[in-house]
Amino acid sequence: TGQVSRKSKIVDLDPRFSGKVNEKKTHVDLEIFNAKVTDSAIYYCALEPTVTGKQTTLYKNLTYVNHP
Repeated sequence: TGQVSRKSKIVDLDPRFSGKVNEKKTHVDLEIFNAKVTDSAIYYCALEPTVTGKQTTLYKNLTYVNHP
């Protein structure tokens, strides 16, 4: 956790955010330490591409934007 890598770009994430994969690798838990009101959002955590069917990942509340 801590960084997102997309097309040779690395973006530092807020260190309060942490993702943990369970032992069976069936789900991901998102932990937000010292949560703030501004952290309110819908977060999508996935082990592999799911809803979009594409090889891109969905992010919310991050400063990185991927433009085609």
